[in-house]
Amino acid sequence: MSDVVTLDKDDRELAAIIERGKSLRRGKGVSEPEETFDLQEATREWQRMQQARSAPWTYHIVIEYKDGAYHAYALSFPEVTAWGDTLEAVKENMVQALQTHFATLQARGETVPSRDHKRVELIEVSPEKVSPQVP
Repeated sequence: MSDVVTLDKDDRELAAIIERGKSLRRGKGVSEPEETFDLQEATREWQRMQQARSAPWTYHIVIEYKDGAYHAYALSFPEVTAWGDTLEAVKENMVQALQTHFATLQARGETVPSRDHKRVELIEVSPEKVSPQVP
């Protein structure tokens, strides 16, 4: 596999969003995570996600790093959570947690919704621009 990564429009937008987020964090004095950021790896992951989007059983998960571990939850099923010491571990644990949740739904006679129709966007809200409201 070649190390050359060609960015299409969506990939360039993702890279710009990532860089903007890093810039905003630097401007606010927030330190970067301990991991190093690899744009090529992020681009490959983004491309894999674009391909997976067309699969009928695709769900978006949010992964957060806190207190030395990764925590994940599904956007469509926020009650389903998982923890892991690495990104791969938390993803594997999330798959198992969702499978358990789906088995529970099926046991109750409920259907498992296919394809996650949520959209993830990045917005900026500055606390400096918020007026305090007195009740």
